[in-house]
Amino acid sequence: MPCAGAATRDSQSFHNRSPSAITSASSHTPTPPCVTAAATQAIAYLPSLARAAAVTLLVSLLSMALAVVVGLALASGRLYGPVWLRVLTTVYIEVIRGTPLLLQLFVIYYGLAGVVRLPAFLAAILALGLNYAAYE
Repeated sequence: MPCAGAATRDSQSFHNRSPSAITSASSHTPTPPCVTAAATQAIAYLPSLARAAAVTLLVSLLSMALAVVVGLALASGRLYGPVWLRVLTTVYIEVIRGTPLLLQLFVIYYGLAGVVRLPAFLAAILALGLNYAAYE
């Protein structure tokens, strides 16, 4: 690390100073170059992080909308439907709740690839929405 040696040298020279020199020097200590380099690197990633945050919000909102619609249908079918529909919705809910979300994502994205090729964005919305619908 380039800053580690600089900090050691600064601390050694700091301990060899007189008390009056320490107080006057501590208020005028320049920012080490490694701090500004790290800040510059972090700032360079901000546009990518902002785009990723926007995509995350969009996926969350769309999958939540899907989950509300499907969850309402599941709850209505489970409470008011005929016996065969109650059994079907109960099986769906228990299977979805009993399997990991990552497995569901893989099945929807890769498992359905033989039948229909879904874009990753749509597969994520579908998997997250169907998963969360079982918890509505």
